Amino acid sequence: MTTRSRDLTTPALYSQTRPSRGTVQASQSAALAELANDAAGGHPAQRATVLRTVGGTYHCYIWPDTTAIYYAVRVTASWRTAPVFNASSVTLAVTDGTTTVGPGASVYLPRNLLAPIHPGVSGARLVDFETREVFVQRDSLVAAGLSPSVPWRFTFVVTTVATYVEAIEIAEVSRFATDTADTYGADPDYYQPRSIIDDNVVSIGATLEAAYDLQRRTYHAVSLDEGAHDDVTSGTYAPIPGSQLESAGVASRWQVRPRLMGGVPEVQFGVRYRTTGAHTGGVRITTGAGTYTLPLPTTSGAWVDDFTGGGYLAQTTTDEIYWEAFSSAGTMHIASYWIVETP
Repeated sequence: MTTRSRDLTTPALYSQTRPSRGTVQASQSAALAELANDAAGGHPAQRATVLRTVGGTYHCYIWPDTTAIYYAVRVTASWRTAPVFNASSVTLAVTDGTTTVGPGASVYLPRNLLAPIHPGVSGARLVDFETREVFVQRDSLVAAGLSPSVPWRFTFVVTTVATYVEAIEIAEVSRFATDTADTYGADPDYYQPRSIIDDNVVSIGATLEAAYDLQRRTYHAVSLDEGAHDDVTSGTYAPIPGSQLESAGVASRWQVRPRLMGGVPEVQFGVRYRTTGAHTGGVRITTGAGTYTLPLPTTSGAWVDDFTGGGYLAQTTTDEIYWEAFSSAGTMHIASYWIVETP
């Protein structure tokens, strides 16, 4: 995160030029600045994917309180059974639960996302894949009234004609520039020989603090069409039929790599759900560190996001997560699952 161009690669440090007890050189501090920038903005880790669909409504979730300031949205389309000139369309709306931007034309969202996507018609299916990529700016959405201190829901409505939308992906974009409002971001040029000593030379520490405090990793994200949701009918906690079931009565185990910088990794989790009547329910996750429960109040048919669950991952290189749920009566529908790191 500097005010100059740099390659999108992790900086390389060579031990031969940095011997122990050797004379400190300006290049060494410049290299530390590069590493601090890379840690703070070079490897953002929030993302979500919608898998192949012929249409529906899907929801993905991002915390906007990290160092990332852009989100890449990629939509890939292809024809289904024959190379004909038909189109896929995707609309996007973003909400913080109070204010909503989109769907449809908005000065706060990229315009070309709304244009129909036409796969090629050469006859070679993989060659005919068509991908559109747009970038959504966090600060534009904040200017539109969205709060940066709560999770944002990105809602995609997909319509196709004899085509597939093979995938929709939303991901934080690597960051390599410092804005004037930021209190972190170390420019290596300040550490060159005969550079002026001013307040800028102390920003390596602030940048490392941002790398430690302002990063979130998506550990699990499943986005289902609201019209093809998972159904929970068990009156006690049990594996969830559908996207969370490996085989009859056996919950799918999702393997993750915990971020261990902060000690025991803490997570926030929850679902987008609705109850068919005035009954309650609940979900829980089990990790290598324990089992964590999120009670879900009645919604009486309305879809609701509840991501207030909290828990921990095992302090190991890899861990496994699985979901269970119950419905006190009737049926509970689940359309989205989300587990994200809590810094």
